[in-house]
Amino acid sequence: MVADVAGKGIQAALLVSSFHAFLSAYLENTVQLLEMAGNLNRAVFRASTDDKFITGFIAILNPATGELETLNAGHTPGFLLGTDGSVRDLSTGGVPLGMLDLDFPFQSESVTIGPGERLLLYSDGVTEAANERNELYDQDNLSGIS
Repeated sequence: MVADVAGKGIQAALLVSSFHAFLSAYLENTVQLLEMAGNLNRAVFRASTDDKFITGFIAILNPATGELETLNAGHTPGFLLGTDGSVRDLSTGGVPLGMLDLDFPFQSESVTIGPGERLLLYSDGVTEAANERNELYDQDNLSGIS
């Protein structure tokens, strides 16, 4: 999982701490990814102020089969980097966690990750970084990574 809380300061730090506890509790039990996303959404909404939410990308790997189930909750997309140089965008999911107090119908996607393939996860700290000419290293530049 990679996640990013909106905002800074004490409120954001407390929300991250609460989120970590919520996530740990759900991972201790056998909960399906879509159910976990709904539970996290409700828990974050109840624990946050109106201007706080969390974007996140959750990936669950079965190492025996290579099956990778992913869910993107308003976060930057993940990329599956193939051994042949291909790049697959993984962006299926839904809204950021805690943004809406409703049972939003999150979606997940399943792919098989093969030997030598890699999963690239990142936060907007990467895509908002700038070079010496003040040009952003945006998401489009990431698709060329191999």
